[in-house]
Amino acid sequence: MRPLSRNLVTILFSALLWVPLVFLYGQDGRSGLASIGKQWAVFIAIDRYDEWGTLGNPVRDAKDIRDILVGMYRIQEVYELYNGQATADNVRNLLADLRKRTGPTDSVFVFYAGGGQIDKFTGAGSWMLTASQPKGASLLANDEVQSMLSVLPAKHVLLISDACFTGSGLDISRNTPEFTVGYYNEAYNKVSRQVMTSGAVKTGPSSAKFLDQLKRSLRNAQGRYIDAEALFGAMQDVEPDRSQSAAKPLLLILKNQRQEPVNLLSLGTAHQDGGSFVFFKDFSTAMPEVPPLSAVREVGHIAVTSEISGMVMLQGIETGTRIRANGTALLWNVPAGDAEVAVKSDEGQIFKAYLATAVKPEETAAAAIEHPFIDRFARIPEGTFVMGSPQGEAGRSDDETQRRIKISSFYMQKQEVSRAEFQQFLSETGYEPPLGSAHIWNGTSWEIRADADWRNPHFPQDDRHPVTLVSWYDAVEYCNWRSLREGLQPAYIIEENVSWDPQADGYRLPTEAEWEYAVRGGRETPFWVGERIGATEANFAPYPRDQGIYRQATVPADEFPPNPWGLYNMHGNVWEWCWDWYAPYKAEDQADPIGESLGEYRVRRGGSWSAESRYARSAYRSYMTPTHRYNDTGFRLVRSIPEK
Repeated sequence: MRPLSRNLVTILFSALLWVPLVFLYGQDGRSGLASIGKQWAVFIAIDRYDEWGTLGNPVRDAKDIRDILVGMYRIQEVYELYNGQATADNVRNLLADLRKRTGPTDSVFVFYAGGGQIDKFTGAGSWMLTASQPKGASLLANDEVQSMLSVLPAKHVLLISDACFTGSGLDISRNTPEFTVGYYNEAYNKVSRQVMTSGAVKTGPSSAKFLDQLKRSLRNAQGRYIDAEALFGAMQDVEPDRSQSAAKPLLLILKNQRQEPVNLLSLGTAHQDGGSFVFFKDFSTAMPEVPPLSAVREVGHIAVTSEISGMVMLQGIETGTRIRANGTALLWNVPAGDAEVAVKSDEGQIFKAYLATAVKPEETAAAAIEHPFIDRFARIPEGTFVMGSPQGEAGRSDDETQRRIKISSFYMQKQEVSRAEFQQFLSETGYEPPLGSAHIWNGTSWEIRADADWRNPHFPQDDRHPVTLVSWYDAVEYCNWRSLREGLQPAYIIEENVSWDPQADGYRLPTEAEWEYAVRGGRETPFWVGERIGATEANFAPYPRDQGIYRQATVPADEFPPNPWGLYNMHGNVWEWCWDWYAPYKAEDQADPIGESLGEYRVRRGGSWSAESRYARSAYRSYMTPTHRYNDTGFRLVRSIPEK
């Protein structure tokens, strides 16, 4: 074996916070094994504790097993942490380094020998490692070990532990297979996550019995390979030490804490039925008994974003990974194909991604968990209101003639469509608004900027802000996409012209009458807050007649308090597209008006960050060419409520 280079040692020292590793063996590179991935071994052992004295020979046993594996089997790289080096932080750093260095065809063997402890209240087991400070010991929970092993990209992971309480939280039911050549071929080509332990949830046998048999089984293995299942079979010869209430070794499957009947490692790495860690004898010639190994089942990863905090689920099974509200989590080594991703809230409710996530080999797919519809939309009650403004209202325009309007109940999105939501639409459809049509407010006038689009509105934004620089046509395309995504009937028929199917239950833009009815929230004043509105209640431009803060940009969707019906930023922030063509109001009272069938401009409502407060009044009417895009214009969604 080649000696370790000084540069590689330096890199590894840095990765492990400058704690030296005892040994790191180089890659073998012998012929005949090209189809077998790299095999790694990690040894962690402690036989001296300041408070508990010595445990026997864990370090010597670890080195014995290391020598057997390196001398007889195809182990190419070795990590070792003993006694004072075996702190919880160093173990975490070591496994984090392995996560960066291992590949999807590799195998990782981890051996731990040392103390174990169980929490008498929770029943959770832990490794008892060396304390970073003098005296005492540091604990590393089995659940955390499970999580760290789960994110390794390796195809196979085998943990052998000679410690009490290692088996807490793991599945102990196993069936012994028949060890044929065909069995080994299948075992290697399926993903595996396994644990062999001397102790379940109470105590463990003496190191002499458990580890001596492990060493003997590795030395005496017949043929040119042995796997974890075969080792486990050989270990059944270990007799319990009745004087110490010992338990037989257990071969376990690392899985979620709830012990569902599917072997699923936390963070989404699946143990495939029939998969097993295979040790290959380190011969210098090819191994003719091993048939050509088929490609490992292809796996990819899933990046999960969620508006809900809770436990991430994959294919209906808890993964052991928690996600925070509006956070992100990664599921590693998920088999290629369609995957069902969900989050189980702390209250026990399960929220699924709207569509199955298509996992592709060696790629990272995206899955989004959103608040349920009822949390994102407000039900606007049916009612009658006076649309328009009275003659004496400050800032009134001539096209705000009053009339009485009856409105049916409908759902309206509480917040404007966000950048994150629009990004998801573009990612899933490939739709891309063209460059060169972006109108940017420079403080005194509008200018068309070739470098501006919804990603770059020429002011700071993040995913919580409303999307801007979207045309009316962009908005109706988004409505239909979201409807199809959620299994609803699209509201719009998009051909040369856009027509609206009023019987559809999908998403759409509000009518001008619905918008004004909703912003008022049952009130008749110019703003839902009263006669005037201030900078702590809305985002607008404080021209000389206004008092407030000129933010010169949008604010997050929930920056200000909602109106009485739970709607945010109906005044200011961004103009919002409506369905209607702009035209003078008809004089008569109406029920659910939808405007004219033809026109030149589409209506916008609500004012914006670039307009003074009078334009944010409930009755004010703005209009714009539907193909134009402005960095003060966005939209929000509504849905009709079908008649019973």
